[in-house]
Amino acid sequence: MSVVNSYFISSLVLNTFRNYQHNFFDFKNSSHIIYGENGMGKTNILEGISLLSAGRGLRSASIDEVIRNGNNSTGIEGKITSNLGEYNLNLSVDFSLESNSYKKKYFLDGSQIKNKNLLDYYLNCIWLIPQMDNFFLQDNASKRKFIDRLIFNFDKTHLSRLNEHDKLIRERNKLLSSGLVNNKWLDLIEEKLVEITVPLVVSRLDFLNSLNEFTSNDDKYPLHLSFIGEIEDLLAKHVYSLKVENILKETLRENRRNDLVMSQTSTSAHKSKLVCIFKTTNIGAENSSTGEQKMMLISIISSFVKLLQKVKQISPILLLDEINVHLDKNNTEYVVEKVLQFGSQVFITTTHQEIFKDFKAKFEFLKIN
Repeated sequence: MSVVNSYFISSLVLNTFRNYQHNFFDFKNSSHIIYGENGMGKTNILEGISLLSAGRGLRSASIDEVIRNGNNSTGIEGKITSNLGEYNLNLSVDFSLESNSYKKKYFLDGSQIKNKNLLDYYLNCIWLIPQMDNFFLQDNASKRKFIDRLIFNFDKTHLSRLNEHDKLIRERNKLLSSGLVNNKWLDLIEEKLVEITVPLVVSRLDFLNSLNEFTSNDDKYPLHLSFIGEIEDLLAKHVYSLKVENILKETLRENRRNDLVMSQTSTSAHKSKLVCIFKTTNIGAENSSTGEQKMMLISIISSFVKLLQKVKQISPILLLDEINVHLDKNNTEYVVEKVLQFGSQVFITTTHQEIFKDFKAKFEFLKIN
């Protein structure tokens, strides 16, 4: 496999960020095991790195949350190397008196990056944090959101399409709550909704088909992922999306009165359910043990990285927060060996560095006091 773009961060500066006042971290030698007691700021280092890439970072925190107490601004600076060369990425967060809110600005070698989508060209990160460990027990909305974020790495229009879909759902529900079950504006909203919904569902299905090429061949936890729902059933029965759109349009019209009573739109992309089957036992992932569920989630993440490398020829930085939680020593070592095979720079946080003692030749160990 030829990986065109492999990212590497050689240094990180955190200014008034979380618990850090002004700290410099040297990463130029290799990947790192970051260890120390709880509450020392290990995860904050990973979050700082993640915030230099597109999105809201590994905690999905609001802007003002990351600012160290007693300050009204924060800054993150990273020196990055990729096939584009070596460059500095900066994030600054300052309070704007004009808008009475905090503003985020990104800079590349001192020049502001106006289009946030460009960040993907300069740094790409994938992370796994303990809050994700209960993924298979989460509600359907959370599972869809996770998959949609993965799809965004391949299709930048996916999230904007999803936002427009959700907006149209709200508008339809609002009109129905007003008692307008027969209305030309409602016809128009449903027409727009259908035009967005079908390609949205198709995009999800296509992505899972590609991902399953890797998850189904995992050497320890082979998985098969699918979305099920009314629209998925229609797409399976009919070759042409136009046929599905016409059926869906009629379904929405027929369901108006029932949806009015239920105060919801009962048919659309927001009703799709993610199903993950552990192929070895043919049971749903949600019925597996906590340790097995974590290994399955790691299987999905590692399969996604392989898919990124194959399709986008990108090798992202891997940020693994407390990866050993819920795993025994053998599985922890298996996971570390697995992620090292990607050729990516890897950051692992832990409170038990002795678990990783056999990897001293492959990692630098950084203690956080």
